[in-house]
Amino acid sequence: MNKVLLTTLAIFTIINTTPLAAKTFAAQNTSRQVKTGQPTTSVGQSFKHKQAKSHHKKSKALNKRTAPNTATAANPTSAASFATSESIPAWAGWYVGLNAGYAFNSSKDTITPSGCYLDGSCGSGNPADNPLLTTLISLNASHSLEGVQLGYNWQGNTWVLGIEADYDYYGLKDPAAGTNILQTPYTGTLSYQVQHRVEWLSTLRARAGVFARPCTLIYVTYGLALANIESSSNVILSSSGATFSGVANTKAHWGWSGGIGAEQAWSEHWLTKLEYVYDHFSGLGYNDPNIDGIAPNASFQNSMKQAEKTLRMGISYHF
Repeated sequence: MNKVLLTTLAIFTIINTTPLAAKTFAAQNTSRQVKTGQPTTSVGQSFKHKQAKSHHKKSKALNKRTAPNTATAANPTSAASFATSESIPAWAGWYVGLNAGYAFNSSKDTITPSGCYLDGSCGSGNPADNPLLTTLISLNASHSLEGVQLGYNWQGNTWVLGIEADYDYYGLKDPAAGTNILQTPYTGTLSYQVQHRVEWLSTLRARAGVFARPCTLIYVTYGLALANIESSSNVILSSSGATFSGVANTKAHWGWSGGIGAEQAWSEHWLTKLEYVYDHFSGLGYNDPNIDGIAPNASFQNSMKQAEKTLRMGISYHF
């Protein structure tokens, strides 16, 4: 009987002390986590934490895919983006290119009596006193041109200084003809024919410009001009039938050149320009002697003022 009572008491004691031990273990574990700084996390809390962490990674990857490429934005490759950018490209250095355009001849040829006409020794008065014997001829042909240019630039923060040489083929042919009626005491007419040609034209000019926009340069230019100019003329007096004819020496003639233009940068290497240039040559003269022996001591003098007004576009590669 006593053994039965002792066994029953032991079983009852074990049953009642087991939950307490579990609770005591949990309390001790919680106390240990607090002391060591480790968080107490339930199963539900752990699952929510993993879900938030996964969502954060997905959002970060999506933002990376959709974010703009700052390297591309800072270094645009298209010509339009480059031309409207706020940074000033490098103009300094060598460049070479091609040009084409249109030229308008604006020349004057004055034909005046010379030889015995000037001193009256030709007989029967002095034709030099007759204003119709001094003939002004206008040459106004227009023509296309094409050529090349080579230059070098120095650059500051807001300005560009440079020097440019160009060569253009003109192939200009500008004939002119006319008739003047002579006045008393002279009778009849004075007829003339002029053949004028510009084979090529070259310039060496300084350029000075400022930036209207970061990629747009406005400049003025001035320098020397050199051209191959040919001219010939015939003069006939109907009253006597005397014929006078002369030819200018075919050679290069010096002059001056000036103008204004705008140049646009489309990339680090490519430039385009539009410019107006005025080229002027003076001191071109030659004599028309009598060629038929009717007035051997008489002649006419040609005095030419050559001018070209040129509008052209160009494209250059900047090294």
